[in-house]
Amino acid sequence: IMEPAHPLARNKLMVARADFLIATPKTMKEVMRGSGTWATIRYARKADIPILLLPR
Repeated sequence: IMEPAHPLARNKLMVARADFLIATPKTMKEVMRGSGTWATIRYARKADIPILLLPR
């Protein structure tokens, strides 16, 4: 269980600890601002973490 943290900091930490990411963004078109889900997907891409994107 993780300690409470700012959402973006928490998401970076989750990616740092992950072997893979499963993401279900509201839209499959990448959102550059205002989407923590897409920010987390970008963190995972930079970290070369495998990603499974599932539409809602």
